[in-house]
Amino acid sequence: MEPIKMHISKKLDPDVANWVTQSIGKGAKLTSIIPAKGATSSSVYFIKSTAGKYSLDCVLRLFTNQDWLEEEPDLAEHEASVLIEAQKAELPAPRLIAYAVEKSECGVPAVLMTFLKGQVDLCPNNFDQWLAQLAESLVVIHRVSSTDLRWEYFSWTNKNDLKPPAWSKYPELWEYAIEIWLSGPPVVDYTLIHRDYHPTNVLWDGGELCSIVDWVNGCKGPASVDVSHCFGNLLAMYGLEVAEKFLSAYEQSVGSEFAHHPYWDIDSILSSLPDPEYYPPWQDFGLGWLDQNLIRDRIDKHLRVVVSRIR
Repeated sequence: MEPIKMHISKKLDPDVANWVTQSIGKGAKLTSIIPAKGATSSSVYFIKSTAGKYSLDCVLRLFTNQDWLEEEPDLAEHEASVLIEAQKAELPAPRLIAYAVEKSECGVPAVLMTFLKGQVDLCPNNFDQWLAQLAESLVVIHRVSSTDLRWEYFSWTNKNDLKPPAWSKYPELWEYAIEIWLSGPPVVDYTLIHRDYHPTNVLWDGGELCSIVDWVNGCKGPASVDVSHCFGNLLAMYGLEVAEKFLSAYEQSVGSEFAHHPYWDIDSILSSLPDPEYYPPWQDFGLGWLDQNLIRDRIDKHLRVVVSRIR
């Protein structure tokens, strides 16, 4: 799923501001509205509010991208439902305050949720501990096997892009991977998945992973989908060795009950077609610029490993 560049206004539309204050409660006043750094597919704001002697920090997501809404018109209801499921499971996710589905409520579909402490950390002091916690927190999500969610996993691979990329050194491996993908996924049990689990969607405090955010794509699906998606992000960001350490940490944490099938790695790799893109929030959170050719090379190397595990 490609990131969508968004221009985020520093002010809220009056209808939106009115809906937020009413949702927070009687007598609420908004004292601070700050656009969130790193938002790529929706408009996200950090909001401070007061109501008498009480204060509340919250996060507002406005679904303002029309292309995304045309594909998934129920985005607000979707995220709200996932947050409810996360709360039931006592996951470290935001708690739902309110959501608006109809434009008549606040002008655009919206989700208002609690603010969680923590910061994105892309340059950890101890990479092994960082990867271990990243893996262990994902295992906790996947322990939630019973869910009332009606949304289910679907692939982000575009069939129209299914051909070996011109930049690859191994077009025959891409052809083989495409054949594997077209043959269909293995039959697996479904569980709760985040669906967009990667380092800029987890927050840290004092070296500890404390919060997981951006649940709009959460659904029922194969646990390996989350594993492969996070692996692919780590691969692009840090290289194959780091990504493999994450996979090992996940497998160690989850135990013998889990068997990661390379099909899901292929699904993740093919979703980068026709060309992998640099994800701007990486730079926003201090990782620095990554050359596209470097990312391409890392994907090529990963594909070689994945195919070798199938053949």
